[in-house]
Amino acid sequence: TSGTTGALPDGSCRTQTDCENFEQCEPPGSVQCGGATGCVLDGVACSDDPSCGGTPEAPQICAQDPCCGMGVCQPGCLTDADCGLAQQCGADARCTVASCDPQTPCPANFSCVANSCAPTSCSGDAMCDDYCVNGLCSAGLGTCVSPAA
Repeated sequence: TSGTTGALPDGSCRTQTDCENFEQCEPPGSVQCGGATGCVLDGVACSDDPSCGGTPEAPQICAQDPCCGMGVCQPGCLTDADCGLAQQCGADARCTVASCDPQTPCPANFSCVANSCAPTSCSGDAMCDDYCVNGLCSAGLGTCVSPAA
């Protein structure tokens, strides 16, 4: 299979056309739900942050589980280092999109749009620090994934 800059390892993709039949090209970090293990509740069900308890030193937040469609108690953040790439820790112990300006630029593969870091749009790898996957810059290639049964 080939992408914008040559052959790809089996199961990797830059666009949907790199995948077989009904597979989807999913960017790195995508959550896969469905099938027999689609909803694996990892935490205590909740409706709001106070119901999770926690302390200022070890905050707990009620976060939506992407597969189960319900709130689940999860550790909150204390510092920006607790959050993902191009995110920052808010006063509510939740990770949010990182803010940016000329003095505080975004990390690789992200652009400053309206003072917030967003994945850089692309049409090929040359526009990115790493790879262009489904029109957005990414640190890694995508993965061809079969739809959940």
